[in-house]
Amino acid sequence: MNYLFSVGASICLFTIILLTSGKKKISTPTKGAIILLALWIIRFTLIIIQSSVDLKQIPYLITFGQNLFFLDGILLYFYIESFSNKTFKKARYLGFIPFLLFFGLSNFSFFYYGGDEVYRLYREIKTLKEAGNYDVNYQEIIFFIILALFNLFYLTKSARALKKYSKSLYDNFSNLNKLGVLWLKRLLLFWIVFMFIPLIIFSANYIFNISNTIQINYVFLTGMIFTAIYFAYNILNQNYSENLFITPDKESKLNEEISAEIKTLATELDKLLKHQKVFTDSNLSLDKLSEFLNCKPNHSTLAIKSLGFKNFYECINHYRIESIKKDLLETDEQIIIIAYNNGFNSKSTFNTAFKNMTQFTPSKFRKEFKS
Repeated sequence: MNYLFSVGASICLFTIILLTSGKKKISTPTKGAIILLALWIIRFTLIIIQSSVDLKQIPYLITFGQNLFFLDGILLYFYIESFSNKTFKKARYLGFIPFLLFFGLSNFSFFYYGGDEVYRLYREIKTLKEAGNYDVNYQEIIFFIILALFNLFYLTKSARALKKYSKSLYDNFSNLNKLGVLWLKRLLLFWIVFMFIPLIIFSANYIFNISNTIQINYVFLTGMIFTAIYFAYNILNQNYSENLFITPDKESKLNEEISAEIKTLATELDKLLKHQKVFTDSNLSLDKLSEFLNCKPNHSTLAIKSLGFKNFYECINHYRIESIKKDLLETDEQIIIIAYNNGFNSKSTFNTAFKNMTQFTPSKFRKEFKS
């Protein structure tokens, strides 16, 4: 098992080196990713040391590692939130108080009782647990309840932040490759399945002594390694969007003057997309489109919705597909070249978008309707 922890720690360390080796300024999300990777390195290193040395010689390690679990949820939330919010209010850092509180209490008990006494209590509790005779005290119960609720709170906030980020991407970009929606959703799911749920089961088992903790511990530690490696792999391919326009949750009602302006913009937008075909730019964004229309991003968004589309992504890809349908029927050009010429930069994304809109694959559409 230590071999796997060594691999996990090495991959996380190597990823940090790659993220910091470039000449570009390190972005806020990248800094958040580095902190998460550093947390895993510390945790994996601690586990390796704890299983390789006599804790009697380093009793401080007994109380050190457990408090790190107060950092997982909040650091994950900070990372996801930083995608669409580059600055944090100072009040958000109050979330580190539980970690600092329990870390301080652990250090106090260690220095108050001394290392020998801490080690003696650790061995005594371990022996009683193995024999099934240990009665959990209320301090431990409180610790596990706070730990579970704290991580659940920040996992919920992470899910909301991811939903907000996903919505803003669809409102701003026509191609979402490498912008992190899908893998972040998987990461959150892995975090819940492989880390949070096993942590809850382990805590409940510790309190009620339901079953053998070895199997639960193995699942938890294996899941932790898998999640860390999955995270490290994906952040190397992650792009971070700049100038992200966040659409307000509740749009204000338009007065008649602005409403007329939006209708005019919608007409101009339709002409721009049908005749000038600005959608052929694979990197077309809401900002770029707003420059073409000579208006603010929020007005562009309202014009898009005035045309009956939910967001920028749906609008642009609609016009792309309509143009591609025409090219498929009027030319013999290769399908993938037609897709690229009309702004798609991913074969899989194009095929999915085309089938969702037409209920046909591109090749079947050409075969079915070309005379």
